[in-house]
Amino acid sequence: MSELESVISKIVDQRIAVALAAMTHFKTPADYRIEAGASIAEAARDSGVDPSTIRRFESGKYRNAREQDATAAKLARIYGCNAQDFLAAVRRQHQSNRR
Repeated sequence: MSELESVISKIVDQRIAVALAAMTHFKTPADYRIEAGASIAEAARDSGVDPSTIRRFESGKYRNAREQDATAAKLARIYGCNAQDFLAAVRRQHQSNRR
């Protein structure tokens, strides 16, 4: 293998590793808030959602489906993300806590 082929191979391997890492890491509800640059207090103020509810969402301990859907829509709006993607993150967090 030539030096050029070796360099190309290393670059390809690194890109594959990065792509695989991205595919296996799902965003958490807190990731969305942090990416939006909001603290829990700011998210609560801007969305009208109680801070304790945001903490429950981020820990996967929401109370019921009605709270989940309505709150997810409010938070997704202020985080500037897709509501369905955010709701999926909330549900994954909830499921990971049930194991």
